Amino acid sequence: MVPSYTASCLRILLDRWPGVMSWMKFLLLYGAKTSLDNVGLSQSIVTMCTSALATILTESEKDPLKLEIVSMTCTVDIVLLLLCQVNPKTKRYYDIPPTSSSICAIIELARIFLNSQEGWDAMHLRLRTVDPCTRQAAIRFFIVRIEQMVSQADRTNFNAVVKSYLCLVEAVIPVLFDDGIWQAFHKEGFIVKYTSALCLLTEKAHASDFVDPEFWAHISAASNVLVKAFIIKLSPNPGAYLPKMMEGGILKCLYLCLGHVNRGDVGLQSGSIWEALVLLQPFMYLSQAYAAAAIRGDSVLWGGRAKRTDGNAEGICWTVDDALTRDYFVYVTRQKVKVSMCSNLKHPMERGGHELDEYYHSLKTCTGCHAVTYCSQECQKEDWDSLHSKECSVLAMEYREI
Repeated sequence: MVPSYTASCLRILLDRWPGVMSWMKFLLLYGAKTSLDNVGLSQSIVTMCTSALATILTESEKDPLKLEIVSMTCTVDIVLLLLCQVNPKTKRYYDIPPTSSSICAIIELARIFLNSQEGWDAMHLRLRTVDPCTRQAAIRFFIVRIEQMVSQADRTNFNAVVKSYLCLVEAVIPVLFDDGIWQAFHKEGFIVKYTSALCLLTEKAHASDFVDPEFWAHISAASNVLVKAFIIKLSPNPGAYLPKMMEGGILKCLYLCLGHVNRGDVGLQSGSIWEALVLLQPFMYLSQAYAAAAIRGDSVLWGGRAKRTDGNAEGICWTVDDALTRDYFVYVTRQKVKVSMCSNLKHPMERGGHELDEYYHSLKTCTGCHAVTYCSQECQKEDWDSLHSKECSVLAMEYREI
């Protein structure tokens, strides 16, 4: 009885949905204009519109009528309009958590909307078809909103903020599969900003001795989402984008989180820092990744022996520290070491080698066999007379076969 009545109501609502969205848009815009006189009125309108839309769209992937509502352009526009609502008194985006440990209702609405393929397609189409300025403004809503929430976070709402953070970053993942939208997000520096926000939240909780396991489980999961989804799965070139995450402080975030989670814990579906560390480790040898970590001072953290709650954490710290130590010796202590690449066996030792940056310009390659290089014409002539004239033709045959 109830399902059939609900379906009948949805059919009626579907026919009138564009008008409902126009009415809701009018309320939101009118509330913003009159909010200077009555801030409470504006917030009530935002809260009620968010709640109404979330109620209608919940589990839309199971209902064809709801999916049709999700697919409408007017629905996407209202979701984006709600994301950009600003409290005129604080000049900050609205944050509407039902309780001190609940997800922001507006962010939850974005997750509900993007929880189906139709929602992804509708959001993707809208962001691709609007003019570039409007697109960048909409994308900034997804980034600045979470930055503002983290900047105001304290012990009273740490759980709400970290849940909202994880909900938001997971919600935007489907949209980022499009290269054009990825580049638009990258233009706003989303990797650095998302990582910086998570690192700041982690630092605040650590400094406050906040030990709630639920909070740290969400920090662990969010760290994995950043690394696994944004860098490994979605970025066109993980090695090129990872330094941005290092710049944002992902290493410090992981380091602080290690003291609060155990490897044997039952984590969230989004994963944990153990997965993130495994994915990060091969990229820690890149020069730009090390440079970004060193500038922040994060490269020296892992050598410290902070108290751990998990026995395996110590070994992981040593592994990461070993990679960063090798980076230091390669990119810092041996940066100016010259290496001789001259094939002349009689190359004078006192002449040294070549600067790495000048390597390609200073060496001369034999045009016959392409197997030997020389630092000068003198070395080339000397080696030719003593040895290479006898081997060049043989090596040249092998080169031509390749």
